[in-house]
Amino acid sequence: MGEKPKPNPIEIPLEKIVQKLWRQRSFRFLFVGVLLTLLNILLIVVIVDIFNLNTPLLRSLGNACVTEICLLISFFCYRQFVWQVEKLRCQEIYL
Repeated sequence: MGEKPKPNPIEIPLEKIVQKLWRQRSFRFLFVGVLLTLLNILLIVVIVDIFNLNTPLLRSLGNACVTEICLLISFFCYRQFVWQVEKLRCQEIYL
């Protein structure tokens, strides 16, 4: 009576698995890459719909704009989450 059931040693909590994966740079790189790809696709769809870009030339221009926006976002996401740089000076960016 009142005894707690012993946890199964084979069971590994999901939180520990995620923490272990997050410590690996390759997993963070893949995770951020997938999120940024989805953001890129979403932004292209939104830009095409909002601005009614219905010719191939306009869609290409919209794609170029979205690509540049996503490149800027990816720079900061990779710096923060993948490479985990605490301080980054302008000198280090330009070199």
